[in-house]
Amino acid sequence: AAEFDFANQMTAYNAAFPTLTGPGSLPAMKDLWLQVHDLPWMGRLRIGNQKDAYGFEHVGDSRWLNFMERSFNQDAFEGPFNDGYLPGIQLLNQTADGRIAWYLGEFKNTANPFGFANSSGGSETVGRLVVLPLFEDRGFRLVHLGISGRTMGLANLPTQIDPATGRPTGPMIPAVRFRSRGSVRNGPPGPLNSIYADAGLLTGSWQNMLGLELAVNNGPFSLQGEYFGSWLSDAATTGVDPVNAGWQPPPGTEVGTVFFQGGYLEALWFLTGESRTYDLSHSRFDRAVPRSTFYRRRGGDGRIRTSPGAWQVGLRYNYLCLSDGEINGGVLNGMTLGLNWLLNPNARLVFNYDFTYRDFVNAAGLDGSGGINSFGTRLAFDF
Repeated sequence: AAEFDFANQMTAYNAAFPTLTGPGSLPAMKDLWLQVHDLPWMGRLRIGNQKDAYGFEHVGDSRWLNFMERSFNQDAFEGPFNDGYLPGIQLLNQTADGRIAWYLGEFKNTANPFGFANSSGGSETVGRLVVLPLFEDRGFRLVHLGISGRTMGLANLPTQIDPATGRPTGPMIPAVRFRSRGSVRNGPPGPLNSIYADAGLLTGSWQNMLGLELAVNNGPFSLQGEYFGSWLSDAATTGVDPVNAGWQPPPGTEVGTVFFQGGYLEALWFLTGESRTYDLSHSRFDRAVPRSTFYRRRGGDGRIRTSPGAWQVGLRYNYLCLSDGEINGGVLNGMTLGLNWLLNPNARLVFNYDFTYRDFVNAAGLDGSGGINSFGTRLAFDF
């Protein structure tokens, strides 16, 4: 499998604080791997740049998201700065009926997916276990339960950055940045794409993460939710990026083990009677297929005939807490109301209204707490 983002405009150098570059694209790797099937005891062996098996919405395909963006937790925990892709080796296996599946991988923890701007990083071991206690009619009715975990060394990130080029100008340190953008956005952070919560750059010795998954499908109705927890051991503040980061102790303050958490719960309903499909080979929801493709045309008798496509409504509660002890990166509580119009299996028009209340004070002491309203729409077409 080989997929590249040829229109990517983010700088390849500034991994923790991505910015737009000047004219010209910087192609970025997405899926770029080889796979061997049906190995004894191991199942499938996949080697190369790929998604690690951490989290349900993370392993799902962005081409058929339920809302315009994944939850806050994708930005904060699942796939920060690398779009969720890492170089590594992974085993994917399951029982004959697919009702029990397990994944195990070893990856390089890097926040930079670009092939020409490499940076050293720690190792990352990832595991995931999925059980389907109910699976009927090829997923028309199902209950999905999953647990996943990561244990990793930290990636080396820059401490000083040239604002003009985005290149690192200071020493690289093992560190991690927890932050999240809003649920209605387009592109990297900027004046029209604000960061809602940010713990800044924290050093540490090791990071452990846990994820819990629940998904239910019952015909046109589906329910999906996850919980995430992250433990950063031997954490200390750095003072890097004092504008966006939350209120922190002075740089170099040791704060022990820092625990951040988040989660979401979403409910969706197909008004036109369709059902979400399920991919047993990856333990995730697959592309939804409308019963009828949208069209409006005049028949031979002169009458106008119309087919509606598929219509789906959704509601999501979104939560993220990046505050623990002396670290105040902010707390987010959001509600997103969505309307999806699937014109055909490959084209959809999405409308989202989002209200997020945040509790956040930045490093300069400015109180940014309060409600944030946003509305967005997106026409997505894949081929």
